[in-house]
Amino acid sequence: MCKISLGHSFINCIIQEEDKIIEIIDIQCETINDGIGSLMMEKLISYASENNYCKIVGWLSIVDEEHIDRLRHFYMKHGFTIKTEYDGMKLADIELLIT
Repeated sequence: MCKISLGHSFINCIIQEEDKIIEIIDIQCETINDGIGSLMMEKLISYASENNYCKIVGWLSIVDEEHIDRLRHFYMKHGFTIKTEYDGMKLADIELLIT
């Protein structure tokens, strides 16, 4: 498990060392639209690149359906692809290939 934090905001991840994949489990931000989420995501992407991970993955939850457009914008801004995948609690898969 890894955690990127800034103040009371954080990104929780699982490191799949054997496959060189980082899986985002949760992102919590105290406030929205202030750049903190982007700063944390940039730090996570830099960590992945510097440590030779091949991708960052995760999924968007139905719990976040009310602000799905904001989440899609956030992830696309950081280079993630988003594949709609309705499956129980899942709305979509996200993936960023690290080059």
